[in-house]
Amino acid sequence: MKDLDRILDVVEKWDETPETLRGTPETFCGKDTQLAGQLRAFLHQRNQLGRTLSGEDATPQPEELISRDSSSRYRLVRFHDAGGLGWVYEGVDEELHRPVAVKCLQPLPALDPQSRRRFVREAEVTAKLEHPGIVPIYGFVPENDLGQPYYAMRFVQGETLRDAIRKLHSQHHTIDWRSLEALRILRSFCDLCNTIAYAHSREIVHRDLKTVNIMLGPFGETLVLDWGLAKSIHEHDETPAVVDSLKPQHGPQSQVGEVLGTIGFMSPEQARGETKQIGPHSDIFSLGAILFQILTDRPLYWGDGAHAAAKAGSWEPPHHSHPKTPKGLEAICVKALNADITQRYRSARDMKDDVERFISDSGVSCYRENIWELTLRGVRKYRQAVAITGISLLLMVLMLSFFLSQSFQQNHELLASNERWKKAVEKAELAEAEAANQTIVAEQARVIAEQKASENEELVERLASVFMLADPRFYPQVNSVADLVNVVSSNPKFFDGMSDKRQFELKLMFARSALGNGLKKEAITRLEELKLLAAKVLDPADIRRLHIERDLAVLLQYSQPDRSLQLLDALYRNKLFPVGQRLYVGLKEAEVLHNQKQTEKAKALVEEALAATVNLPKEDEITPFRLKMLQTRILYEGGEAEKALPLCEVLCASVPRGVAPMVAMEPTIQLAECLAKMSRWEEALQQMRIAEEAYIKAAGANHPATREVMQKRQAIEAELKKEKSSQPSNDQ
Repeated sequence: MKDLDRILDVVEKWDETPETLRGTPETFCGKDTQLAGQLRAFLHQRNQLGRTLSGEDATPQPEELISRDSSSRYRLVRFHDAGGLGWVYEGVDEELHRPVAVKCLQPLPALDPQSRRRFVREAEVTAKLEHPGIVPIYGFVPENDLGQPYYAMRFVQGETLRDAIRKLHSQHHTIDWRSLEALRILRSFCDLCNTIAYAHSREIVHRDLKTVNIMLGPFGETLVLDWGLAKSIHEHDETPAVVDSLKPQHGPQSQVGEVLGTIGFMSPEQARGETKQIGPHSDIFSLGAILFQILTDRPLYWGDGAHAAAKAGSWEPPHHSHPKTPKGLEAICVKALNADITQRYRSARDMKDDVERFISDSGVSCYRENIWELTLRGVRKYRQAVAITGISLLLMVLMLSFFLSQSFQQNHELLASNERWKKAVEKAELAEAEAANQTIVAEQARVIAEQKASENEELVERLASVFMLADPRFYPQVNSVADLVNVVSSNPKFFDGMSDKRQFELKLMFARSALGNGLKKEAITRLEELKLLAAKVLDPADIRRLHIERDLAVLLQYSQPDRSLQLLDALYRNKLFPVGQRLYVGLKEAEVLHNQKQTEKAKALVEEALAATVNLPKEDEITPFRLKMLQTRILYEGGEAEKALPLCEVLCASVPRGVAPMVAMEPTIQLAECLAKMSRWEEALQQMRIAEEAYIKAAGANHPATREVMQKRQAIEAELKKEKSSQPSNDQ
């Protein structure tokens, strides 16, 4: 069936090409000689079928069915259009005397059982959906005189949504989205969303929504056509199918025999062929792609790389090509086109509600307007009230001017009160001078306050630049920086008058400095304070909140293992955390479980995390590398050192490039520990000395991590000395 689908697609293009431009099948198909042979064979078979139908030596044409079909009820009048597998005719219902559209299979596909089953399925699904936005089916006939199934439906007149979009963009260089033409298309889009919401309520997914499948009638109708790929939400169709598009548009078409749907409008899960993941959210993605074409006059995916881009869900926002795109409409489009299924609209009705909010000049749910946008929208919404207010103010000014002129005329007549007026003026001048003096004093105080604030800000910036030295690569400055952090952070007056946001930024630096210097207790204290501050100054979705909980959970693994496990498990299951961070958290959770003697749980978690590393980019090798090291450690600490030894040696030889020197030495430390478990003390001591030298070179002899490696080396030396002392001397 896949070859038949492919050749039908080529034949459709052959028929659409003028005869003078076709050439031979070989020149038409280019370098694909196999396809050229299939095309030549198909054309020959079609000619043979034409001879059978007409009794003459001619290629069969769709018009021939008009004279050959003798159905008692639906009489074919004229040929209307053709798709990949079907022909559509204008006809007449002889019983009710009304115009109808009759769709039947073409002669050759009618011989294929799968094509016939798909055709019948399309009729059954469409008949189940009774909605003003879906073309009703009047009747179905399993076979006509030529053995082809067909069904009759309402004959739809009008233009496709694609044609309406093209007309809108061709008439306007910059589109006014408040114009009648643009609002008509947006209202039709809302009707489309209502229709799809109804289909979803009947547990039907369309799977091939695109602008050429949407018909706009002359009286405001918006009709969804071509339900050939529709399926039940609970049905898992694993069989690829051909898309029978009656009006193929220029651009990316339905991929024959590969995936279900049209590349330019399909969701990533459809493009990847993940049929079990396809559901209402896939149609919502297609609605977003239709809105994208309304905004840009082009499909979401285009050109030779369209299929790969569709699989990855990679596309550019509408404003990249159309800078004047309304931000509210673009936000709706972007939300519907989210590669993450959970971040799309929950239903087509929710998406319709947001578009209607835009049409009514209200704020959409997925876009936060700034002050200027809110002001402009308020002026547009209350335009009449603003005009009345302006006229009222103008009248008030005119009246005030009139009364002032009358007042001045009366002043000329009040010469007798001139002396009192002068005294009043002098008194007012004195008061004004005093007020001016107070203003000067206040201004001076303000300037001094601003200077102090500037000095404080400069101090903060300088401290921030100093804290950046708390990196192990700049170890000669580490101790002094650590001392400075402890002095400053322990003085509560340092934070007096400082905003919560600035306190958060500084305390985050303090915590990172403590972490960089291996000061675990101080780091835990800072991180606990940061958790409270983060709830005040950070958005709930800010990823820094998860980073703070991650660092705190890792530090608590020895002092508070139960709480550490609770925090690590919550982070590992949190879908908002990037996959690389989640796997790192899973690694730390497995380490805590192993340290708490919950070895089986630790093994299971490591295996689960290793399986998930296939989703990581190729360049991110450090996380799977660490997981394999933990897996090896569990083996030799669990009494399986012989089994763990070759794994340790492999890890030592496959350290990822670009990692920090101390991280690169961790496999060497593990190899030394594994050899020690096997009482191979001299080899273990040699490996531990290599690690110790690397740690001293990278972080210095006083770093906590370096001291820990020294202690391990000393313990191995003690065991080696004990072993040698227990051996008999050569003299004896």
